[in-house]
Amino acid sequence: MADEPVNSPAPPVPREVLAAIGAALAAMAATHAPPAVGTVVPELLERRQAAELLNLSLTAFTDLESRGYVGPAPLRLGDSGRIVRFSLEELRAWIRAGCPSRAMWNAQKSAARRSA
Repeated sequence: MADEPVNSPAPPVPREVLAAIGAALAAMAATHAPPAVGTVVPELLERRQAAELLNLSLTAFTDLESRGYVGPAPLRLGDSGRIVRFSLEELRAWIRAGCPSRAMWNAQKSAARRSA
């Protein structure tokens, strides 16, 4: 019994690491080529697709998202809310903004709505 792993929470991600991730993602978004003509680009992404957009593993994306480090909150579709998607447009805007935490992202969106 003493050799069983202990489930402990993951340590917080340092601000410097988050800033570096944000800068790298912003640079990737700026140089990302548009899709070929005739290619259908979904407006709503599954978790896996959102993770791929951010060049993260699904595990890393899910961990960061659940801890509030991914700004755009997931959209829950249907009556049960079991279908989860992420807005491609909002993810791209979040990347251009430098990948702030969800709390900062929501504050920025609220401020933008008030000034509009």
